[in-house]
Amino acid sequence: MISPASFARAHEMYLTPPDYPDSRVQVEGFFIFHNIREISDFNLGELDDFSWSEAEISEEDDCLRIWCTAWLDCEPDGSFPESDLGDLQSAEVVDTENVIPEPDPDQEWDNRDMVRDD
Repeated sequence: MISPASFARAHEMYLTPPDYPDSRVQVEGFFIFHNIREISDFNLGELDDFSWSEAEISEEDDCLRIWCTAWLDCEPDGSFPESDLGDLQSAEVVDTENVIPEPDPDQEWDNRDMVRDD
């Protein structure tokens, strides 16, 4: 005989969607510093797990650029608010974890003649 309590727990588990792992993107970019005081005030946004890769002094722009890669939590489709990047410049997504990209509408439009209704 099944007790009402165990049935209620089983029913609740059936109605509860599974927890999917967090989605993250890895971005690459650089921080720009025009003077030493800016180093203490720069905004890291929501970036985690930094990997600093290179630093260069640009004499023509009179600044210091520090290149890095970092991870950022995102939505399951890979989207995230631009403000989460903080002061990171020229950010480019280079890797993803648990991201399921939505179909590209341009690709669907380009392939519309290839679909056959036989």
